[in-house]
Amino acid sequence: MYEKNYIDELFDVGTIFTISFFWDRPERDTFILAESHDAENVFKIVCISGYSAGTLSGYIKKGVLKETSRAITYTELIEGIKYNILNPDLNSLKIEDGCKIKFGRSLKINCDKIFYRGTIFTISYLNGSQRRDSFILAECFEKKYVFQIISISGPFSGMVFGYIEKGILQETHDAITFEELVDGIKKNLINPELESLKIRDEYNVRFD
Repeated sequence: MYEKNYIDELFDVGTIFTISFFWDRPERDTFILAESHDAENVFKIVCISGYSAGTLSGYIKKGVLKETSRAITYTELIEGIKYNILNPDLNSLKIEDGCKIKFGRSLKINCDKIFYRGTIFTISYLNGSQRRDSFILAECFEKKYVFQIISISGPFSGMVFGYIEKGILQETHDAITFEELVDGIKKNLINPELESLKIRDEYNVRFD
C-alpha cells in the first residue's frame, strides 16, 4: 500500500512527488509543493515535468499544524492530491528526494527564442553563500505578471523567488523574450552569474 513509507512523515515546502493519474489518457507527472502566500492555503501544487510543466495544479489548505508549523501531515497531502489531481492512482505515489533531481540536456541558448511556462534554468547566484540551483517558470494569475520563478532544487526548493512582468509579447503569447528572462533573473536573484546560465530541456526532468 502507498501509506507504508510515508504515514508518519510531515511534508513541507519543496516536497516533490510523482504520481500516475488519468486525464483524457493515463499520465504520470512530477509535482512540487511551492509556498503560497494567501490566507487560506499553505502550498501551491506545481507540475514540473512533461507537457504540463509550469502549470498550477491546485492548492493545499492549511492543516492541523498551522499554529506551529507550515508542514502538512500525510493524510493532508493525500487529500490535497485527491482534490486537485484528476483520478490519481495513489498506489503509484512516489515522494522524491529533491536533492537528487536530474535534468535532460542543456539547450544551446538562442537569444531569439521565446520562453514559455515550464522553462527550467540553472544558474549560480548569491543567497547567504554562493549557490547553484534550478528554477522553473510557472504560470501566474496576477494581472501584472506572466510567470513566477520557483526554485526546484536544493534547500530553497519550493520557494517563490519572484515574478516576471508581462512583456512585449503579452497581446499574443504567454511567453517572454530572452532579454526579458535575463531581466527577470537579474531582478529576482541576488548577484546572478549570467555567464553560468543553462536552460534545460523541460520535458526530461527525472529523479534518481
